Amino acid sequence: MLDWAQPHNLQELGRVMKALLDQMEADISDGRHFLTGESYSLADVVGTAYCARIHLLKGTELFPPKVTHYWERMKNRPSFKTVNVCAVWEDVLMAKQFDAFVETLNTSG
Repeated sequence: MLDWAQPHNLQELGRVMKALLDQMEADISDGRHFLTGESYSLADVVGTAYCARIHLLKGTELFPPKVTHYWERMKNRPSFKTVNVCAVWEDVLMAKQFDAFVETLNTSG
């Protein structure tokens, strides 16, 4: 088993994920719309990808309130839809392939 996948390391990973979300919360607590100010930047690209991955794994349960609002704003950006960010299981290519496979089983009689 991978070392990082050991139960004690997964707990530490959860703490690290939460700490980064708390830092994001602190960064946007001054009312700014994006992580580094009023313009979308590389920090937001990374922040959006980070939120998407956590959302895929845990939903919004780890998101502090302002990060939740930030996440909602990022999801509503046209570029979010264009690049097909996988934030829920149904958006993951494997889920679509699995659904198609199950459909062939159901229709093959």
